[in-house]
Amino acid sequence: MINYNKLLRSAWLLLALAVFGILTWFVISNQRVTARPQEDGTLILSEKDEATGVLYVIGVDNLNNEVNGMIEYDYNSADGLERY
Repeated sequence: MINYNKLLRSAWLLLALAVFGILTWFVISNQRVTARPQEDGTLILSEKDEATGVLYVIGVDNLNNEVNGMIEYDYNSADGLERY
């Protein structure tokens, strides 16, 4: 005789394991797609105005999802401040 109760329990167990496996695969594959870049930052622009000596820099901070800008000039001299 076939024990239908035991067969039904094993069918539900297999179905539950299959659903769990599909959900696990979906979560793992989705994490790979949405993963952040591994590098800390990306330089977008670095340009120096030769006439004034002022340096303009724009970069992206990949870890914090920020864009940062920076202006460098000679702040130790009156001439550098005037050029800025």
